[in-house]
Amino acid sequence: MAGYSKLLYKPILAWTRWDLYAICVFLFVLVMQALNWLNFPLFIDCYYHLSVMRGFADAGGWVGVSFWEYAPFGRPHLYPPLFHILELAVFKLGFSSITVARLFDLLIYPFFIFINWRILRELFSKELAFLNLFLVASSYPLYLAIVNNAPFALALLFVLLSFYFLQKDRHIGSLLCLTLSFYTHALMSWLGFGAILLYGFLDTRIRRNAFWVCLWSCVLAAPFLYHQARYYLFLYNAKVFEFFFFSVNLSLYILAFFGLILAFSKKGLYLFFVALTATMAVLILSNLDRFLSGQGLIPLSFLAAVFLEHLWKRVLLKNRRWARIVFFVVFFIIFYVATPAIVSSPLQRSHVLTVNSWLLDKLNRQTGAHTDKGRSFYHPVLIDDAVRLVEDNSSADDIVFSNYNYGGGMIFDLAHRATSTAMLHEVLPFNFIDPVLQARLILLFKEPDGGLSRELLSLVERYRLKKVGETGIVVLYSNERCPFRRRFIPARVPFWACFGLFLAVLAVISFGDKLRKKLRKKVDIT
Repeated sequence: MAGYSKLLYKPILAWTRWDLYAICVFLFVLVMQALNWLNFPLFIDCYYHLSVMRGFADAGGWVGVSFWEYAPFGRPHLYPPLFHILELAVFKLGFSSITVARLFDLLIYPFFIFINWRILRELFSKELAFLNLFLVASSYPLYLAIVNNAPFALALLFVLLSFYFLQKDRHIGSLLCLTLSFYTHALMSWLGFGAILLYGFLDTRIRRNAFWVCLWSCVLAAPFLYHQARYYLFLYNAKVFEFFFFSVNLSLYILAFFGLILAFSKKGLYLFFVALTATMAVLILSNLDRFLSGQGLIPLSFLAAVFLEHLWKRVLLKNRRWARIVFFVVFFIIFYVATPAIVSSPLQRSHVLTVNSWLLDKLNRQTGAHTDKGRSFYHPVLIDDAVRLVEDNSSADDIVFSNYNYGGGMIFDLAHRATSTAMLHEVLPFNFIDPVLQARLILLFKEPDGGLSRELLSLVERYRLKKVGETGIVVLYSNERCPFRRRFIPARVPFWACFGLFLAVLAVISFGDKLRKKLRKKVDIT
């Protein structure tokens, strides 16, 4: 659409060599993503989002109760709906759940870094945009964070677009992008809100407009914010295993420190990324890894690029060509071949100074700190066999329990069955009796030796479970005493209205400010 034309493409004749360098990076990323297709979806977070997507499909649109989790009672559904509505739109085209997850894993990273590059290219300079792109693309942990936490990344992208439209004096587009962030991810949206607000305090030139954008984005997000506030007592603060793990790129942080000093001296729109760094630092309390080695690297990479651009323009351009070549060789080696890093792991219970390598991490996926998140838990034989076992021995209204929430959740989602537990525990259920008694089928994961643990065997005996079948990784039992059945809750907002509203918002972002300016001109003439 017209409003996005400057961000989505640039006439070939207007390209500079810096743009061509960036295009080479994008082409490489796209090729690597395509070659990685069969390894998608990565990790396990995507299966939670698929379960929500299937729940919305059953309900017919957005529903405020997760009736497919903690069945039959369910729990408040407080996760913002936009990402799942987008997944559902693709699912309704006839793609399988796994294909939907693969498509989003494939596209989110190149889409994110491309739009981020175009924003910096439009607002700052071609040199800074490329240097930032090169830094962002060098971080394998950041790549995994964007792919594995797609809603968080998409909400961050909406915040960056809100900043872009604010600088372009397109206030309607800015407030709508910040509003879309609220409907995409609960935490990142508030961090973005705080960044825009803090930026307004730091830059008096846009203070009034920044406050106006923040105010009206909250007004437009009020219906969902009210829904979340109604059930705040159901929120449960649980630090997941990944909180205690991170990998700090020392070189990037050193460059970002000097870039921070330069950003304060340059002032103006540079201060937005200072504000974004400050607000995203809140993640240290809730999602430590996301700030130190995940999405927090987006503003930090910008600050590092500010210093590198300064170094390039003030020092290297005045030297001979060989000095510039040495600069890029050293740059590539430090960030792509041998990167000094501090790695913290709950398994090691210590901080270790080590040398990571993007080449090994990205190409081989066999070394480095974030190995597990770079793997797929979906196996087309082992998982599909377990899915068929559940499908063949249950009906659509049966509830299933598993001793492994994530693995069971993945299988139940692909089998389209409700579960008496949940993959994520940040929201408590409306009621909770006994997850085994609430389920008619019990799916137990085997030990590495192919048998069940002593605890699981005692569970089978205690509940008088009857064996139904088994595969290479699971054993399925039936609980004949289960009186419960899955319930289905109709949508509060139908899918066509959700998706139609999203398209309408995109249209307003594209043409709303232009229409407002035309109306103002007509009023002035009359």
